[in-house]
Amino acid sequence: MNRLLHALVICGAWICAHASAATADDPHPASGDLILPMPAGGQMVFRKITVPGKAFWGDARRIVEIGDAEGGIFEGLQRVQVQGSFAEGDHWVYYLGKYEVSKRQFAAVLGMDALIRQSGNPADQQAASLDQNARSQLLAEPASALSWHSIQRFVHEYNLWLFDTAHPERASKLPRHRGIPGFIRLPSEIEWEYAARGGQAAIEQGSFGNARPFADQQLRKHAWFRDNAKFKPRRVGSRQVGPFGLYDLFGNVQELTLEPFAPEIGQGKPGALTARGGSVSSQAQRIRSAHRQEVEIYKWDAERKSMQVQRAFDTGFRLAIGANVVVGAKHHAALTRDYERYLKSLRASTPVGATLQSAIGRASASVGRAEDRLGQLIANQPGLPSELAAVQQELADARQLYNQGLTNLTRSAALFALRYADDLSRDITLINKY
Repeated sequence: MNRLLHALVICGAWICAHASAATADDPHPASGDLILPMPAGGQMVFRKITVPGKAFWGDARRIVEIGDAEGGIFEGLQRVQVQGSFAEGDHWVYYLGKYEVSKRQFAAVLGMDALIRQSGNPADQQAASLDQNARSQLLAEPASALSWHSIQRFVHEYNLWLFDTAHPERASKLPRHRGIPGFIRLPSEIEWEYAARGGQAAIEQGSFGNARPFADQQLRKHAWFRDNAKFKPRRVGSRQVGPFGLYDLFGNVQELTLEPFAPEIGQGKPGALTARGGSVSSQAQRIRSAHRQEVEIYKWDAERKSMQVQRAFDTGFRLAIGANVVVGAKHHAALTRDYERYLKSLRASTPVGATLQSAIGRASASVGRAEDRLGQLIANQPGLPSELAAVQQELADARQLYNQGLTNLTRSAALFALRYADDLSRDITLINKY
C-alpha cells in the first residue's frame, strides 16, 4: 500500500510539474523545444529540423522530390536540395516555429493597439471591449487578417527586441552560425514542405512522397479545415501534433513563406505572396504538403475601382530562424575552396548541376538520330537529296548543341577559376588587414 501511495505521489508530482510548464504560448511543452523570450513575458517556441550531411554545399541525401503529380498546375514535381542554416555535428539544422504566430504574440511585440488597428478582422477590432476570458480566447487564435507590411514589421521589431545590446540575455539562446546569432524570418517554401513531409525519417520510411504525413482518415484530428472549422480559425495547437513536433502545419490559417509566388518554385513569373498548408476555408483535398496558394499583397477592388491592401482572414504565418551564408573573409575563402571540390563531384548530380548537362545530352541524342538515318539511307535508299538534306540538318543541329554545351561548361569552369583567383586575392588582403 505504501509503495502504491508513493508511486501515486511521484506520478502526481510529475503531472503537476509538466502541467505547470505549459503556457499560453506553449500549450504542449516537449523535450527539444527551443524557447525564445518575448516582450511582456511571452515566449516563441521553435522545433529543430535536421538536414543530413555535414558538407556546406550539398549532400546527395539532401536532394528530395517535392510537389504532387496529381495536384494542381502549380504543384509540379521537382527535385530540389534542402539546406540547413546551422552546422551541428555531422548534419545541418534549421528551426521552424512550433506553432503559428498567435494574436497574443503579435500584440506582445507591437502592442494591442497595433493589433486592433492593423487587423482586418472585426473581432480583433473589438478586442479592447471584451472581458478577460473572451479576450484570452481571441488572443489564442493565430494572427491573421494582417497585411504583408504588418507581418514584416512584426518580424523586424521582434528581431530588434532580441538584439537589444542592453539585454544580451534575450538572444543568448539563438542558434549560432560560426559564432554569429541567427535571426527571425519566415520559412522558405522548401523548408516548409520538407518539414511538413517529415524530413529524413519519412524518406527512410518511404512516406515522404505521400500527400500528407498522416492517414487520410486522421485529417480531422490533425487539421482545422472547411468541414470541421466552418471558416473560423481556432486556437493554435488545438489539433494533434505533426512531424517534428509541429502544430497546425495543415489547416487553421495558411502560412506565408519567404519567397514571392511563382508558377513553379523558384521559376516563372514572380507574383505576390506564397502560402502553404491550407486553411479553415480550404476543402479537404487542398490540405496537402504540396498545395501552394498565391496571396495578394494588394488586391483589386472592382467596386471601388482601386487596389486595396489585402488582409485575408485565413492567412497567417509561422516563424523560422535563419542565418547569413557568409560570415567574414576567412569563411568566404573556405567556401570558395570547398566549392572547387563540390564543382568536380556532387554538383553534377544536383538539380541545378543536371541542367548544365542538358545541352550535351540533347546533342548526343541528335547525333544518334542522324547516325541512324544515315545508316538507313546508305542501306536502303542511296542518293535521295531530301534525305541527305535532313541528315545534314540533324548534324548541323548536333554540332551547334554540342559546341554550345562545351562552351557553357568551359566558360563556367573558366569563370570559376577567375572568380576563385580574385576572391582568394581579396580574402588574403582582408585577412591580413584584420
